[in-house]
Amino acid sequence: MIQLPNKEEIRKAYKEGEDSVVNLFEKMIDYIEMLSVQVKDLQSQVSKSSKNSSKPPSSDGYKKPRTSSLRDRSDKKTGGQNGHQGHTLTMVDNPNHTEVHRVGRCGNCNISLIDIEVVDYEKRQVFDVPPIKIYVTEHKAEIKDCPSCGKRNKAEFPEGVAQPVQYGNGVKA
Repeated sequence: MIQLPNKEEIRKAYKEGEDSVVNLFEKMIDYIEMLSVQVKDLQSQVSKSSKNSSKPPSSDGYKKPRTSSLRDRSDKKTGGQNGHQGHTLTMVDNPNHTEVHRVGRCGNCNISLIDIEVVDYEKRQVFDVPPIKIYVTEHKAEIKDCPSCGKRNKAEFPEGVAQPVQYGNGVKA
């Protein structure tokens, strides 16, 4: 590997004359060119990311570029705009289940309201997906004794019912 000359080598070349100084400078130029190639290689490695090379995104490290929107900026504020008619859930006329929440006592004087007639109701409806319930089918194969020969006979289970307890096709899928 080429190294830069130290002070003694520079003085020696100076004392030996012009040709020695030129040779020393040529060695230095070779060394500088070699360093410049190494710097270019290192810069190209550092500038590579998953966006401009075949490197995986996980190798980008902590300096991942911030994603930016492709939409143009608008002078309108974010959210719903004035005059926009919103869309929301609407109540259904016949809900599947109704729960009545009763008033037990007055919030002001604490008197019992259990026997007082209802004036009105405030209604709210909650839309939800019913819980999944496992559907179990029990298969019973009849066992009968033949009155003629005395042999015990058993009915066949349907195809796919091979174990005392098992999952069905819907659960397996």
